[in-house]
Amino acid sequence: MKSFIGWLIVLGVIIAGGVMGLNDYRERNREFSYNLELNKLQSAFERQSAGLHLLGPEKYQAEIGIHLERYFRDMRKLGKEYPEHQDFEREFKYGEAKVEKGHMNPGQKQARDERIQLTIDLMNKMRQGHYRPLFSQANNGFRFDIHDIGPAKVDGQDAIKMAYIHWGAFGPVDYQMIEGTFTTPQVKGEAVQISKLEGAAQPPTLQIKPQRWVREFMPGLEVGYYLFPRFPRQAEGIKLRFDFTQRTIGGSIVPVVIDFPEMKIADAWKIEEGKEWKAEERFASDEELEALGAKPQVSTK
Repeated sequence: MKSFIGWLIVLGVIIAGGVMGLNDYRERNREFSYNLELNKLQSAFERQSAGLHLLGPEKYQAEIGIHLERYFRDMRKLGKEYPEHQDFEREFKYGEAKVEKGHMNPGQKQARDERIQLTIDLMNKMRQGHYRPLFSQANNGFRFDIHDIGPAKVDGQDAIKMAYIHWGAFGPVDYQMIEGTFTTPQVKGEAVQISKLEGAAQPPTLQIKPQRWVREFMPGLEVGYYLFPRFPRQAEGIKLRFDFTQRTIGGSIVPVVIDFPEMKIADAWKIEEGKEWKAEERFASDEELEALGAKPQVSTK
């Protein structure tokens, strides 16, 4: 009798182990299938994105919403089929677990969380159909979107925060120059002084690969923000120019020049009344004024 009971126990253990093994196999198989379908969806998105770099700003504004809507429609279908594997906040949970085990300090987690939250906020804006770039320009297959700009406090200092997306970087990007030329009112009978922002070899203040933080984010993008000092009180607008270079897989250098049209400057973007703006100022040449759309009143030639 005891021998029979022993055999039943052994048989039960074998059956339980088999069931657990089968469940583990099914789970692994579903995870593999989810990642496979996600990779297909993302590959299609990246392939279809190539044509957007050829469009002017108006047509691009009309088509980017359609492109994103299709991606997130397919993403919703994928989430319904594999609900246990689609988790946009998994990296938050990973960081919390690492801190609990003592494998990550709170400072490291805070830096990670900023990147995760930036990615999720942008992804949610796109998922909800609210992505509307304020400005967008493209050159040599590289597109630069500015999707938010406004005043911010950084370490207690006033700044202008400009959120961006870079689309279509096919190789390493070298940041050559940032130049901002302000437009100011002309005073009758006086030569015009222009102010400039200039930064050589300065990358964005924060730049991230969003797929590192949310696996389901679209491929082929870099996101982040630039920080600028507040603008002069007398400035009415600013024209921003970004010079980059990209390197192909064979090492060839491809220049990228992004010239944005004039952006009107809101009062909230300017330094406080009575404060002095310290940066490069000089008299504008006749050619510069004409390029800015102004007619010289006093010749500087």
